[in-house]
Amino acid sequence: MRVWSADGRGAPLILRGHEDSVEAVAFSFDGRRVVSASKDRTVRVWNADGRGKPLVLRGHEESVNTAAFSPDGRRIVSASRDKTVRVWNASGHGEPQILRGHDNSVRSAAFSSDGRRIVSASEDRTVRVWNADARDGALVLGIHDDWTSGAEFSPDGRRVVSASDDKTVRVWSADGRGEPLVLRGHEGDVISATFSPDGRRIASASWDKTVRVWSADGRGEPLVLRGHQADVFSAVFSPDGRRIASGSRDRTVRVWSADGRGEPLVLRGHGGTVNATAFSPDGRRVASASEDRTVRVWNADGRGEPLVLRGHEGPVNSVEFSPDGRHIATASGDKTVRVWNADERGEPLVLRGHDDVVWWASFSPDGRFIVSASRDKTLRIVQTDGTGTPVILVGHDLGVMQARFSPDGRRIVSASTDHTVRIWHDLAAVALDDPRLWTATSYCMPIERRIELLGVTEAQARRDRERCLERVARARAR
Repeated sequence: MRVWSADGRGAPLILRGHEDSVEAVAFSFDGRRVVSASKDRTVRVWNADGRGKPLVLRGHEESVNTAAFSPDGRRIVSASRDKTVRVWNASGHGEPQILRGHDNSVRSAAFSSDGRRIVSASEDRTVRVWNADARDGALVLGIHDDWTSGAEFSPDGRRVVSASDDKTVRVWSADGRGEPLVLRGHEGDVISATFSPDGRRIASASWDKTVRVWSADGRGEPLVLRGHQADVFSAVFSPDGRRIASGSRDRTVRVWSADGRGEPLVLRGHGGTVNATAFSPDGRRVASASEDRTVRVWNADGRGEPLVLRGHEGPVNSVEFSPDGRHIATASGDKTVRVWNADERGEPLVLRGHDDVVWWASFSPDGRFIVSASRDKTLRIVQTDGTGTPVILVGHDLGVMQARFSPDGRRIVSASTDHTVRIWHDLAAVALDDPRLWTATSYCMPIERRIELLGVTEAQARRDRERCLERVARARAR
């Protein structure tokens, strides 16, 4: 690697140490350091005057394609053929953040001008914008001792409750600070946990055949609702907080008084396990999703026959009403999400894209979007009407069991079989003309590389590169 005088005077400073070709170099913003990326799988940080030994950053498993400093010079981002982006402390202390999600070699990565985001470009033909301060683009709240099967925000968005196969319910601060409150008592896997509308109570459903109602601050003993004859998969509060609807492997839905008084209303009719339950926004209806591939919509007082929604080709894993009560979203083992008219009129909208079982689908607070969680390790955010391009959130190491929006719609919390609960920010898709993209990087793919990767003609590659350079120039002139 050589450092030249920009006016061409004198001999260059030669920096030696890499054991293979150097793919990219960049100065720090103050010009005092140089970072280099090499095929030898390392990133090296040099004093620009050549004094001392370079700092060697190791961890990438294949050739490093590029490296760059953050605007404040405290961090370095690198992109590699190993499909990852890594964010290092420029001092070399600690472990790097590893940003995973690209499906092919990452050719470029750079910080935004404020240092809060990172943009990366890959041979998988995607550009991704990451939160530079959150691992895998998401805040990891913590780790359960077993699969995490459910998570949701409190009504005020300040807390998160999670349910786990480790038999506990945990209440976390949504900003990741402090230790979680651990609610113990269930004798089997806890499959779901939810806040009451006022945020003061939590209902949990367990394979110990019970529903438990806890004080959200952990005080006192929980109320234990017994009656199901098999594992309980779901428990949800009614909008007024006075009732709880639960679903079980015993094929029934039960509607309980939330204070435990009286006998529950038992709704029968499903031919398989009831995986999920949901109240309508007005509390007058209860929807249930079942292994029998149907959704049933019941009158919450038990009168009349239920409305039966048929069409899924696999077990139905989740069910939820839209905020206006006019639609129902369901997730299924057939890899689809379906959006139904709650009155059964017309055909459902079928949303495809996941590569494996879809465990959960939930509406945004304004009803415009649906987030889905899948065994394919991803979350997908789509418009409720099926138009537009989905936003795909990647970061979990195993299947994602549940995902829900925050009350303000700006965040999503997810629970995964990788034992983690994560909170995702910056949910909007990045369009090609988004200023965040063009101010975050000055990289424009060389003509030869465009021909090789994209299969375009030389003329097209030249035109596209010129447009790229123009966009960068316009964005940086603002």
